[in-house]
Amino acid sequence: FSDLAWLKWFGAFLLLVLLDRVLHLREGDTPIHEAPKSGRVNIRRYMGPGALKIIERAYDRSVIRKTDFCLECAKELLKQKRLRECLARLDVDPKEFEEKLENLLGEGREDEHDSKGTSRELAIQAFWRAVINGEKFVGPIDLFGAIPDACGARAKRLFNTFGIESGDLEGSLIFARASGGFFARLP
Repeated sequence: FSDLAWLKWFGAFLLLVLLDRVLHLREGDTPIHEAPKSGRVNIRRYMGPGALKIIERAYDRSVIRKTDFCLECAKELLKQKRLRECLARLDVDPKEFEEKLENLLGEGREDEHDSKGTSRELAIQAFWRAVINGEKFVGPIDLFGAIPDACGARAKRLFNTFGIESGDLEGSLIFARASGGFFARLP
């Protein structure tokens, strides 16, 4: 190590910055409890990077492929192990769910709803789910739980095909939230 005191302290500072970055890696910009109680709110600030990435990918795919945004979002969410386990808890085979999802995606858009408006509605519903459940940030689990309530007839048909109701889904998602602890946040 160096004999220069300022270099040692600079190294210690960089170590603390990196440690803080690792500890807050999968968190949003601002915790939900800091959201204003009234007025307009930019929900993007309260979303974790995982949820944002899913919305961005689904939005891009829905615009390029001209498919349903919510179904694209569900497809992205199914890549996550915890959400596949959530479906299994509901006695739904994740592979069958994905096959039905692919069939519905193959049909294209059901109408000319814009993906931007649908993504906004999904984000709002997911935000309120996170608030009600006492979450620190909006995450992928909140997005998945919001799909049946925020999306159109095809997404509802997908969930109804497997007999998944909003209350059942919420119960299963509680276990999915509980399964993610400190080590689930690390890269």
